[in-house]
Amino acid sequence: MKTKLSLTFVLIFALFFPNLVCSADGRLCQQGVFVVFGNGVWNDKEDADSSRDLLAWRLESHVAGTDLEGIITYITAHNPSDGTLLDLVETFEQNLQTDWSQFWRYLAGLDPMPDFLQNKLIEIANTVDESILQGNPAVQDNVEKYNKFLSEGNKVVVVAHSQGNLFANIAYLGLDSQYSDGFGIVSVGNPDNYVAGSGPYTTLDEDIIIGSVPGSLPANLDNFFGINLQDLSGHTFEKSYMAIGHQAETKILGDIMNTINELNFPDTTLGNGIITATLTWGSNPDLDLHVFEPNGSHVYYMNLNGISGFLDRDDVTSYGPEHYFVSCDTIEPGTYRFGVNYYYGYSAETGTLSIQVGDQIRSRQRTFTQWFYSSGDSIPYIMFEVEVTGSKEEGFEFVIQ
Repeated sequence: MKTKLSLTFVLIFALFFPNLVCSADGRLCQQGVFVVFGNGVWNDKEDADSSRDLLAWRLESHVAGTDLEGIITYITAHNPSDGTLLDLVETFEQNLQTDWSQFWRYLAGLDPMPDFLQNKLIEIANTVDESILQGNPAVQDNVEKYNKFLSEGNKVVVVAHSQGNLFANIAYLGLDSQYSDGFGIVSVGNPDNYVAGSGPYTTLDEDIIIGSVPGSLPANLDNFFGINLQDLSGHTFEKSYMAIGHQAETKILGDIMNTINELNFPDTTLGNGIITATLTWGSNPDLDLHVFEPNGSHVYYMNLNGISGFLDRDDVTSYGPEHYFVSCDTIEPGTYRFGVNYYYGYSAETGTLSIQVGDQIRSRQRTFTQWFYSSGDSIPYIMFEVEVTGSKEEGFEFVIQ
């Protein structure tokens, strides 16, 4: 996918316009803050990205003129879920109900909700619980991203909505403990009974979804003093919690800023650059990260210093990470190739390679069934290619393949 990033106003514009230019000496080469939107029910990836963009737009207006201006990167941690409003509609029909005006009166709280709808609401709200999420690939993906950002010296704040709180709470348990002071959660519409790390939360009186979940954190804000006709469930992120001009929006944005300011930038020995690559794997002793730079340099365990990049962590025991970065001062045009060699082990092993190029983040996995020792150094399996064009003065353009 081709993306250009901009030096000027890169924070907001990069979210809405995919064809901008990124200067190599911008914020992406400094310690910064990742604000991650974790979605809840009724959201596909496109919906989650839309909520992230809205959050970015609103938060940027609040950080303008503060120390946070120009250092925040916004990403999505998409959390899959199956609950939909259609479940309620089908339940209503299955109980031989045909008065749709009455259906909406139930949802609006104008009439007492019958047991069959109340039970369905509870079922939807509890579609995903922590025991189920433990085996969800999205959880592991989130943990890997957060640890990567933190290990490079960045703060991470997850704005978790609905079931996204369950994902965030579990991800918190998977963080490298040395980085925990740099990670925070701002909870929105939380079906759980706590916020990991004791972060702030907002749950609306009007939220009938969370209000139906036994043991969930109690409502702490009346946002509409009546009915929100734009969202009778009172639960959606954009129409209820971020309804412009209402108290919840102000509280959530304030909670995010306060959380960022209260966190500490993690101490780290890993470099942060315009291009970074992180390799992790399982319990077998040794997978190796190999990078072929545009200048012809082959960066790996026997040659840690390339001309434009540096392998600043080589792991030979288990799990990784191995880490490579290109600084904003040394990036060069051409093609960077990222490969993995299974150097030695006892069984099949799955390696995960994550790269960050500008604001883009990509991860790929491959299961390796044969180890090659040093004979594989010259022919590692290529998992990514990144084409760089442009210059430091004019900005760089990236193509990830």
